[in-house]
Amino acid sequence: MREKNKRGISEVVSTVVLILVVIIGVGIVSYLLFPWFSQLLKPDFSSLGLQIGNEYTFYAPANETLYIQVMRDSNSLSEENLSSIKFYVYWNKELRVGTRESVPDIGGSRVYAFRGLPNKPTSIKIAPVVFVDGKQKLGKIVDELNEIREMNEAFEVPGGELDFGDLDVFPAEPAPLPNGSGV
Repeated sequence: MREKNKRGISEVVSTVVLILVVIIGVGIVSYLLFPWFSQLLKPDFSSLGLQIGNEYTFYAPANETLYIQVMRDSNSLSEENLSSIKFYVYWNKELRVGTRESVPDIGGSRVYAFRGLPNKPTSIKIAPVVFVDGKQKLGKIVDELNEIREMNEAFEVPGGELDFGDLDVFPAEPAPLPNGSGV
């Protein structure tokens, strides 16, 4: 007959506890590292040459409209790769997101207007959406503007073309934002 050890725990209980500790540890590590790994896998389309232009990027409080100028470098990749631009517009406790399918030509610029914004945003970020293997892929943020000026006088957009649209509203935390962009 086997004598019971009253001072220790059984081998079965210790094995179950060890397995639970390992599962919990793997879960915690996965939770912490998954966002980091997903950003490593997110495509970097910075070679498209998109940037926010300062000349026609401003907030007009008189008509509650935000104007964002996006310029495209003349050395960027071919035009057919870029399918749209995703805009992230921040206020203190709010994020508004919009996507525009009209994109600037290579070496050109385009001004996008977003109406119905009650006050000046704190920052603007843009990310390209590109066709890769027949699918649209959202790239990392390629530019950010943290000082948006206000303009009250009338202005004229070069070429006279404005792209008007809406922004979807999200709470600032958590924000559906592609991180890992260096901004």
